[in-house]
Amino acid sequence: MVIGKEEIRTRGWRSLAEVLANTPGLYVIEDLVLPSVGVRGVTGGLRAGSRIVKVMINGHSVIFQPDLTALLGPEYIPIECVERVEIAKGPLSALYGANAFLATVNVITRDARGGASGAEVSARGNWISEQPGYGGTLLAQQAAGGVGVLAAYGFDRTDRSGLRIERTFPGQRPELPAYAPLFADESRDDIAAPSSFYAQLSVEAGALGSLKVQGGVQRLDSMGEFQLNSALTHASRHSLQNAWASVHHDKAWTPRLATQLSAGVSRGAPTREEELFLTGVRATSFRRNFASTTLQMGARVDASLSEAITVSGGADSIVDLADVLYYTEIYRAEVGGHASGDEVDLVAGADLRAAMLSTSGAFAQIQVSGPPWLEGLHLSANVRLDKPNHWDAQASWRASAAYRWHDNLVTKLIVGRSYQAPSAVLLYGLTGFGRSNNVIGSETLPSAPPLQPQAVRSAEVVVSGGLSMFLFEAAAYVQEIQDRIEFTSHGANFVGRNEGDEVHAGAELSLRLAHERIAPYVSVAANGRVAHAEQDGELVYEMDTELPLVPFVFALGGLDVRIPEAHVNINVHAKLVSARGAAQGNVLLNDSEPYALPGYATFDATISSVRADLLGDGSETGASVSVKNLLDQRRSEPGFGGFDVPVVGRSVAVNVTHAF
Repeated sequence: MVIGKEEIRTRGWRSLAEVLANTPGLYVIEDLVLPSVGVRGVTGGLRAGSRIVKVMINGHSVIFQPDLTALLGPEYIPIECVERVEIAKGPLSALYGANAFLATVNVITRDARGGASGAEVSARGNWISEQPGYGGTLLAQQAAGGVGVLAAYGFDRTDRSGLRIERTFPGQRPELPAYAPLFADESRDDIAAPSSFYAQLSVEAGALGSLKVQGGVQRLDSMGEFQLNSALTHASRHSLQNAWASVHHDKAWTPRLATQLSAGVSRGAPTREEELFLTGVRATSFRRNFASTTLQMGARVDASLSEAITVSGGADSIVDLADVLYYTEIYRAEVGGHASGDEVDLVAGADLRAAMLSTSGAFAQIQVSGPPWLEGLHLSANVRLDKPNHWDAQASWRASAAYRWHDNLVTKLIVGRSYQAPSAVLLYGLTGFGRSNNVIGSETLPSAPPLQPQAVRSAEVVVSGGLSMFLFEAAAYVQEIQDRIEFTSHGANFVGRNEGDEVHAGAELSLRLAHERIAPYVSVAANGRVAHAEQDGELVYEMDTELPLVPFVFALGGLDVRIPEAHVNINVHAKLVSARGAAQGNVLLNDSEPYALPGYATFDATISSVRADLLGDGSETGASVSVKNLLDQRRSEPGFGGFDVPVVGRSVAVNVTHAF
């Protein structure tokens, strides 16, 4: 699936999270700090983020490595840099390497050497339930003589104040001391201030090949009014920074032989501005201490053996030098002999402070086109072998057969396997800040079984095509998750563990009318769990459509209207979501009685102008107005720690861009 820049612009999407939230087969849970992504009925549970999805920029993995998750909000990349977003679902480790577990997302940026030199300035305002905010982006591009430079910086400030926790399960008895404060208060000063910087140098050197150097800084800065352990403290601030850079060299040695070389480095950690009130005591706050310095490198060779056969092969490696998660306690008053301002690291001298996680792998690929008498056939096969330093070698593979019956009908059969190793936080997180609700690594607790990599096997059939202006794509799949990893309740805390095997099945359908003026579209995805492992490890086959955190049915629909005479585009967009099951921890707090959050429907509307030379000097100006959750529907998304997360109401965003 490919989502282009025009679709992003005309629908008023400002972040990668919004793009993914409107993709069939994916479901994004917005907790107002770090979105979590479910894929075809599967999630990573507590603090999952995008752990089960590999997120890349121009083919290079760009994630917050300590948690194996991407910062998907506006902090990921200035949206003005994005040319398109390529989304593929299914096990893809054989194609994209480590961590391409259940899906991949590849953000393709503008090419610094493409297009005209110049600059763009964007200014925007936003209102969330009448709370004002603002933001802006500055982008500059210069291209000449085979060399191009692109740089962009974007920032936003939004205020989500005024949200209340709703009673969503019977166990939340208001008379209990744990719940009474949650229902009596609302969020205040709930500010998010994400920012992002992206830069690219692109050089075409003829016989020497092409070189692309890119990098960026991502900064997540958000109050945590609805986070585990810090609900409605009105002062807890989450702040993460991720800096990264990569270099890619491509060279075609002959018309049939080409090579690619790549290397990258990243550093992710909380900033000094992070301050979390986690124990209900205002005299002390906490800051997480964990980080990762990650090195990546790879090499690839592509060779055409004939007009019909292409082979590829190569190797890559990733090394994660991790600083293990622990907490620093910061005294805000004189307590227990400590002065205000004192900082104490909650870590013992014998505790593990650093760890190295590495994976090296080799891969091969072959693509074969059918003979002249079967020219519509295309076959491909990929195989990969990885060796993580803490586990046995892991094999990934993928095979596909596609047949084009004629110009308007294509069928595909895809089968494959991929794996994912646990993150440093899942393995080594220390006991944390208090007596309960700590997130603890499995290696830290002697009583916890050792974590093993999780794996997935899947089979999928896809039929796509069109008739005149009518386009469609239908898919049906089955996937088996083996040794699924997530944080689960362990006494009063949470620990990473393998939760056994599951089998999921589902179907997706997308329809679109590709008319130049009026283009309606609709997509429907349904998925359920058809088997799960009991405590003895044996699979029990029974259909379950009320899965934790994700819906059984997810539908999108809308209408794009283009009025070239008025230089205006109009989009109306609707989303229909069925019930989502509660998180395991909340079910336990509900006397182990499962419950679900009710389904919902939302409606959005965006009107945007085509850029035009309004000043008569060759520059171009464009504007858009976008209203999300038009009917101001209030609802909750699955949460943890005894409550579910309220979602913002109606929001209005106005954006003006001037290019010169």
